[in-house]
Amino acid sequence: LSYREVVKLFIGVLDAVQALHECSIIHRDIKAANVLVTKDGTPKLIDLGLARIEDINVTPLTKSNEIVGTVAYLPPEIVLGQPYTKASDIYQLAFALDLAIRGRDLQAKSAVKQNLDSTIDEIISKAMARKPENRFPSVKSFKRALKDWLAGKRTKIHSLGQSNGQNR
Repeated sequence: LSYREVVKLFIGVLDAVQALHECSIIHRDIKAANVLVTKDGTPKLIDLGLARIEDINVTPLTKSNEIVGTVAYLPPEIVLGQPYTKASDIYQLAFALDLAIRGRDLQAKSAVKQNLDSTIDEIISKAMARKPENRFPSVKSFKRALKDWLAGKRTKIHSLGQSNGQNR
């Protein structure tokens, strides 16, 4: 798949996470292995085993003080012991998308170099900003930026927060 096709497919994953967030549910373990694609090309987000209702003790730690989630996909704030939020899911979405469009997985020794245009790179950088407040304010706004990019519309990414490409 081209990276544009991957982004189109990924919109379905964003739809699923947006639906969870609208119900105040945080997934907490978004990763490529938790996305299945049906025969007709529809992506399905699976494994809600770590999902929690927002604001109800959404701690990054288990009772035995182990961090919850897949280590490689953990947002910076979770590593620092802060609670999971919707912004944490946005980070994980962007990380999974970044891996997919660059044609690499976590076990790969080297990434396949793809010439990404600067706008898609900027969108992913914003969604993966180190500080949660610098990420897209919602999955809906992340999805809007990706859809605008797919449609060839000029996207005002920085107007949605303080992110710059160096936050990644």
